[in-house]
Amino acid sequence: MPGVHVVAASQALAELVRRRTGIMAEVIGDPYEGRPAPPRFAPDQDRLRLLWYGAPGNAETLERVLPEIAAAPLGRRVALQVVSYPPSTFTPMLSAFVETRGARGRFTARLSTWSLGTMETALDACDLVIIPSDDSDVRRVKSANRLVRALVGGRFVIAHPLPEYLAMAEYARIDSSVAAGLGWALAHPDWATERIRMGQAHVLDHLTPEAAGLAWADALSRFVAARQASRRNPSPCRSQPSKPSPSTSSAPSSTGAAASSRS
Repeated sequence: MPGVHVVAASQALAELVRRRTGIMAEVIGDPYEGRPAPPRFAPDQDRLRLLWYGAPGNAETLERVLPEIAAAPLGRRVALQVVSYPPSTFTPMLSAFVETRGARGRFTARLSTWSLGTMETALDACDLVIIPSDDSDVRRVKSANRLVRALVGGRFVIAHPLPEYLAMAEYARIDSSVAAGLGWALAHPDWATERIRMGQAHVLDHLTPEAAGLAWADALSRFVAARQASRRNPSPCRSQPSKPSPSTSSAPSSTGAAASSRS
């Protein structure tokens, strides 16, 4: 499709665009956001504080892993904080689960409304972040923005093996079983802390807002240059104006598109 420039936030999304449209999309990953915090993984002996954050459309991925978390032999209580907007989407699910599986306070949950400030507070208060998912097409194209946010906040991550998460496997626990990931982290606290440290260093070196801004500026300048060139040198099919028909598009010949895969 000549004159079209597509930018995707993940390699998997770029590949999907290529398969569906034949367009070779450019990949510009999401930069990190938030204030870096010291790496830490030191859970209390009697309580494990988990954090999940994301869009309401991901609620079902969290709901599916709640039973395995509650049943996992972790040897301590589990306190889950959910940060989303609006958080009310999660109220029925969490209330029902805590009522049936939260006996004697072994599993508790609370909701918070997403904001930049809330994210910093929640990351500071948690022991680790969980990012469950599934292998559906719509989720396989996700960017690693949630994993990146946790590493910047200095927290260990257990994430489903989506393509963008697998690319950062040396910095987190990539596992389809959250319970197995929790067991590994509790058994290897020093390794978990080291993965956070390495991951945060990688993110702060390679996924900066400045680098993303430069990549976008370059992509946009190339798009503008291509559009100006097409106007100076119109294709033969456009050299003779014709009367538009109802089926003829009035869109310009050069089009820019951004394909988002943020969670």
